Amino acid sequence: MKKTFKLAIVAAIAATSFTSCSDREDDRTVTPDVESNLVEEAGVKWAGLTGEDNATGVGELNGDNLPAWAEGWAVAESYAGTTVDAADIQDAKDNNRVLNGTYSESVTINAGEVWVLEGAVHFKAGTTLTIGEGAIIVDERDPDSENTEAAQQAVGYILFEQDAKIMAEGTAANPIVFTSTKQETGAWGGLILNGRAPINVGETAQAEVSGTTYGGSNVADNSGTLKYVRVEFTGNIISSEKEHNGITFNGVGNGTVVEYVQAFKGADDGFEFFGGMVEANYMISTGSGDDSFDWTYGWSGKGTNWIGVQSADAGDRGIEADNNSNNNALEPFSNPTLENITLIGRNAEGKSGVKFREGTKANVKNLYVMNFETALDVQHDVTLENVIDGDLTIDTFKAVSASTVFKFKGDE
Repeated sequence: MKKTFKLAIVAAIAATSFTSCSDREDDRTVTPDVESNLVEEAGVKWAGLTGEDNATGVGELNGDNLPAWAEGWAVAESYAGTTVDAADIQDAKDNNRVLNGTYSESVTINAGEVWVLEGAVHFKAGTTLTIGEGAIIVDERDPDSENTEAAQQAVGYILFEQDAKIMAEGTAANPIVFTSTKQETGAWGGLILNGRAPINVGETAQAEVSGTTYGGSNVADNSGTLKYVRVEFTGNIISSEKEHNGITFNGVGNGTVVEYVQAFKGADDGFEFFGGMVEANYMISTGSGDDSFDWTYGWSGKGTNWIGVQSADAGDRGIEADNNSNNNALEPFSNPTLENITLIGRNAEGKSGVKFREGTKANVKNLYVMNFETALDVQHDVTLENVIDGDLTIDTFKAVSASTVFKFKGDE
């Protein structure tokens, strides 16, 4: 998700010394002024946050370092991608196992079947897409297709409107895989779920991709189940203002089940939450081109056991955490509760493991951040106030190979 902002006040608490980051506008160092008391108070609040706690991480996501809960269904960054034989694709076409267009009736994909995705797919209210274990849904793309805006508009994705559901229940041994014949980042769109849970940009809003409606007042809204699911090569860029993520949760309620899900080598964010209350557990974002995880617009769900691993040549932040860019104090605040979070960076200049900004709140326990120049980056006055008031907390935190443990900046 793309956002622009201006910042002024800076205070950095370094692991070994004070450091400057990159020359990007949001990372420049500016001399503190009279408003720096927020920075100072936040620094006092987090004075004991040394980054030397015994938080446990899983290390590099490869080989035997996969945690027990990821074995069998998750793949390492070195994985080439799921290959689907041309004969299986043709058989799917010959037998009408194709997803395309808009559905006003439910669809069932049986266990082990291969289906072909053709263009944008929308499931209307009252419909359900049911997918059995081991099924593969493949976006058939010409590897040499032109990267024009018209071509990007026609790219495949699967969207569930409000009151539609996806019931995708794989197993550790037989996960459900969404992939593309064009095995590179941004080859296709991704999955988009639109719910009726609260957001902070109005009662409802329109999705970044497709303009469909999401949001409402039903905290327990149910958009279905995603369990043992992997999405590969997502993140198609439609334009500078419209980008797909691996999986996008728009105002999704906590009646939805999300666990054991991996976003693999997408061009934008692995997972993004636009408001809502959905709980998301056992999630892996591998090689995402932008942020591994991203939230905004009042997401207040829960998450346990998240792993974000960047590729050697791609990735911005491990977590980008926002409330609202236009009004940092809009309610409901983004205020998730997270536990057992591991973020592995790529030792790139100016990158942050977690960027808390635009008024977000959060409670994070057992956070392990490795190979980011700055482990924690807190920006904007409202966010600093949340630190001071105890509404943005970190409990048990380990920073490895970070020049700066945490830094603060206020508004301009």
